[in-house]
Amino acid sequence: MKRLLTLLFAFILLTATAVQADPDLSAQLDLIAAGADTWKQDIDFGQWGYTAADLDGNGRTEIIAATLQGTGLYTYFNIYEVSEDGLSLTEVSQDRPVYDSAPDIMMETVPVFFDSESGLRYYIFPDFGRNGYAESWQSKRAAYLENGVWKEKMLGQQYITCTDPEHCTSEFSDADGGPISEEAFNTLEDTCFEGLEKGTFTFRWNMTDNETFAAMSREALRASLEPLSGSGSAEQVK
Repeated sequence: MKRLLTLLFAFILLTATAVQADPDLSAQLDLIAAGADTWKQDIDFGQWGYTAADLDGNGRTEIIAATLQGTGLYTYFNIYEVSEDGLSLTEVSQDRPVYDSAPDIMMETVPVFFDSESGLRYYIFPDFGRNGYAESWQSKRAAYLENGVWKEKMLGQQYITCTDPEHCTSEFSDADGGPISEEAFNTLEDTCFEGLEKGTFTFRWNMTDNETFAAMSREALRASLEPLSGSGSAEQVK
């Protein structure tokens, strides 16, 4: 009897620990799947992608739906977060220029820096753009969620000009437009966030289109929201 009680206590303890670690992720993903008409992209042609993640580490999942459009490679996306009561999806506002191309958010793995004092997590995304073959550019941005608002911090830019596809030159600048070296550009995030805890974050992007998404069953959509093993959580910061 004593052994039975001991085993029962151990089972209860393990169960309580598991629930405490991940109390309602399944219910949150159910809610996101049920609310697909709210967050899905609706584009005239081409593919778009979606992923679920907890970007700010507050225990409430965000759903991101993004698309890459045009020859200029412009990214657009919307984000919704599970509400505090867990019963609805709340749109995350974006504190950025309305007509400015968003960072190229559909990346599988990105660096992330964790500020233990503020609790903020800074995700490093590129943004590629071009104007034909003659002009193209790449910026580095740190994106983060603060009090339910998506914010961005420009780190620096690379501007490329070509007289023909075989002859191109690059100029590099910091966030203020001052010239920097290529080496400095390549390590901007480490310089800007020196002293913060650095890790990586892996997204599970699901690429689709309007027709394919409309034909997807609720069960298949729900399954596609599950994070990859060992990924999809801001707790990956190490």
